[in-house]
Formats: sequence, C-alpha cells, structure tokens
Amino acid sequence: MARFELSRLALTDLHAIADYTLERWGREQGLGYIEALQGRLTELAHQPLLGRTRDELAQDVLCFAFEGHVVFYLGTDFGISVVRILHKRQDPSRHID
Repeated sequence: MARFELSRLALTDLHAIADYTLERWGREQGLGYIEALQGRLTELAHQPLLGRTRDELAQDVLCFAFEGHVVFYLGTDFGISVVRILHKRQDPSRHID
C-alpha cells in the first residue's frame, strides 16, 4: 500500500499551515484544508509522477501545487517522502537543499 511520510521540516510546515489556517479561517475550514492536503499527499503517494521535476533544487525532487501551497517530495519504494510544504510565494531555492 502506497503511503507518504513527512520529513521533520515538512511536519513543521504542516503544523504552521494548520495553526495559521485555524487562526485565520476558523476550525471547520482549517481542518478541511488539512484533510484535503493529506488526501492530496495520499494521491501523490499512489501516483508520484503527477508532480513536476525540480532537479534545479535537488536531485529527484518533484513538486505539486495544492491551493496556496506547493508540496516538494521524493518518490520512494513505499510512495513519497515529503521534503517541504511551502506557500506558493516562498522561494523554494531558499528552503530546499
């Protein structure tokens, strides 16, 4: 069964997204956004090649836009490993090694 795992930084990103969304938009919308994001991560785990390659950031990194954020990840034997989840306005070259 395909699955996703979050790096330490991606988990920090997810917590920050959840905190901001809950504070800004309320509990219902915040939880809905996080659930939808996790659903998209599960889809990517099953079909990792849906993303666009971003070798200029790091070897084998792919990205996929999700609403106001961009998921950066690597394909793995089990699905995907999420490197970062950044706001679409953030410069990924400053946040991905």
